[in-house]
Amino acid sequence: MTKRFLVSFFSFTGFVFLLLLVPQIFAARDLQLSPELKKALGDNIRNYHALVIGNNDYRDLPNLKTAVNDAKVVAEVLRDQYGFKTLVLLNATRAEILKSLSNYRKTLTRKDNLLIYYAGHGWLDKAGDAGYWLPVDATREDNINWVSNSSITTTLKAMLAKHVLVVADSCYSGKLVRGLRIEERTPDYIT
Repeated sequence: MTKRFLVSFFSFTGFVFLLLLVPQIFAARDLQLSPELKKALGDNIRNYHALVIGNNDYRDLPNLKTAVNDAKVVAEVLRDQYGFKTLVLLNATRAEILKSLSNYRKTLTRKDNLLIYYAGHGWLDKAGDAGYWLPVDATREDNINWVSNSSITTTLKAMLAKHVLVVADSCYSGKLVRGLRIEERTPDYIT
């Protein structure tokens, strides 16, 4: 069986454009489906989940001003306008982020789609050619509480979700997908 995995990267501006100017992507969720159509669609009816993370208040790094508010707005739009089941983490620690990803890995099925939005500090380890999300408990001197993009990608690959979209509003978030190889899709990939 071909593994279905997709990670995409958008800037926050691109994500706002996606949500505000291309709503037909999600418009089908608002349709009132007849019982006959629901039965005909069967397994093609999907569930939409969102993990939304916004970090402003850092213990050892400079605070940010807009990440928490951006996360709240994104979560509200996804929940209220598009019917996503949202989990919002504000000023999240490494453990909280990884626990949430782990829970999604354990619970999502092929009938589920997941959108992950992260707003907060990021870091690029040039010597190691690795990118990181920096939770609120991250420190400059020790990377013990940093969340590596490679560990995020590994967790996402293991999920059964039909589609996964990552929107990262942080420095060096492009390392999430650089060099990532997407496997060939099955014909039902678009559904």
